[in-house]
Amino acid sequence: MQKEAKVTNIQGDGMFNDLYKFEIELDNGDSGIRYRKSNDSGVQIGETITYTKSDKGTIKVQTGYEKRFPEKFQDKGYDKRTQRYIIRQSSLKTATDFIINTTKKESDIFLLADKMVAYCMGGMNDFENDKKQEKEENNAPF
Repeated sequence: MQKEAKVTNIQGDGMFNDLYKFEIELDNGDSGIRYRKSNDSGVQIGETITYTKSDKGTIKVQTGYEKRFPEKFQDKGYDKRTQRYIIRQSSLKTATDFIINTTKKESDIFLLADKMVAYCMGGMNDFENDKKQEKEENNAPF
């Protein structure tokens, strides 16, 4: 859950692996650790920040980029057509890898990929329906 508060105190808290640690205290009573690659906390005392706090006590501050383009950081989901394109790409890659490592013919790649897509999109019973719908949506000869 996102919260908003003013930073009241910042203290360096050593390092963890290659990251600098900062203990940040906020005016709403929250406090937590912020990890950064540079020796700069990235926030100032008195600055109002939007943040989330993990169960482990880590504070993730929403950056200016995330504030300007919030749609890039939201889960929009995908429609069925977009899902099919993603599944087709990964199925074709998987089928290609499989065929390369077997004695099957190159022409079997697309048959195997189509079966994988059909399975992912609703099971093998829907295989023929998916093929028909795909041909209607895309009149490409291949």
